[in-house]
Amino acid sequence: MKGKKWLILVIALGIVLLASSVGVTRGSFVDPESSTGNGFEAWTSTQWVQNTQADFEAGVLNQVDTSSSPGDVPLSLIPSPTLITSDNSEVSASGDTEWHLVKTLTFTKDGATYNELRIDSNLKAQHENFSVSSSVRVDDVEKFSHSTTSTSYESYGDVIDFSGYSDGEHTVKLYLKTSKSNKPAYNSVFELYRTKTYVSSGTIASQVLDTGVTGARWDALFWDETLQSNTDITFEARASDTSFAKGDASPSWTSVGGTSPLTSGLPSGRYMQWRATLTTSDPSKTPTLHEVRVYHY
Repeated sequence: MKGKKWLILVIALGIVLLASSVGVTRGSFVDPESSTGNGFEAWTSTQWVQNTQADFEAGVLNQVDTSSSPGDVPLSLIPSPTLITSDNSEVSASGDTEWHLVKTLTFTKDGATYNELRIDSNLKAQHENFSVSSSVRVDDVEKFSHSTTSTSYESYGDVIDFSGYSDGEHTVKLYLKTSKSNKPAYNSVFELYRTKTYVSSGTIASQVLDTGVTGARWDALFWDETLQSNTDITFEARASDTSFAKGDASPSWTSVGGTSPLTSGLPSGRYMQWRATLTTSDPSKTPTLHEVRVYHY
């Protein structure tokens, strides 16, 4: 009889434990992307991925570029000439009609903002009635020339497509010549500009995700990026059970950091949105955002 009571007690305890687990789903996800070496385990979640030009352009863009490399988001390039190097001392050359090297500028190409360069210079003759000429050469290949008979400095310049040149050191040289012996040509300006530079910061906010679940929680925020030196990408997130538009001022944003994956400090709500801020302290370099993945449940 005593044995039967113990058996009934064990069976009852088992029923209670079984009932307590009803409705609890246990499982895990492992982030499938390997480009950043991320791996994370948590409760079973739904994944929302943004990685195409259409995905990114459905959000709110501010000083970022989504078209030059579809599927990637770097900072915008702006046509703001930046001086690379110069030699504005006054020099002259005379003698015969051969070219004379008078100035050499050396610089190092580093990235896409060196794909278009502008060279400014000037030229004058000492006396009227004879011509003087200049020749501008990049890596000893002539890019443009100029001639004048003016005895006042005459400015000239040109923009050079530098996209076909490799990263590394290059030279820009200035040569002068005259049409008569002992009649010098003069130069006092020789400047090299980078015509396009990156803005210092920009943002991209995603479209608003409707999870369809009141009180939905973010499990994790992953992203893939390329960071050059002196660049960074940081993230903010916001969520609400009340619908909001992608450009609305509220709900407020929560700063969540700049290291993927983010698994804490993420707000809860049916409607979710992330915002990335791209920054650079070097106008020749940009961070690039490739993909953002949100896990929620």
